[in-house]
Amino acid sequence: MGQFKELDIEIQDLLAQDETPASISALLDVPVSWVYDSIHMHELREMLEPATVDL
Repeated sequence: MGQFKELDIEIQDLLAQDETPASISALLDVPVSWVYDSIHMHELREMLEPATVDL
């Protein structure tokens, strides 16, 4: 499980550097579908996180 978390972090770091899913796939030698899975999982987490309210 730790391998996947590390890979997910690497993918997110590269996305933050404006790399494309195809280039990330080539750089990390993983299927491009894994890159898209990482993107979608992060989008879902953001949608499901409770909103914080400053009082």
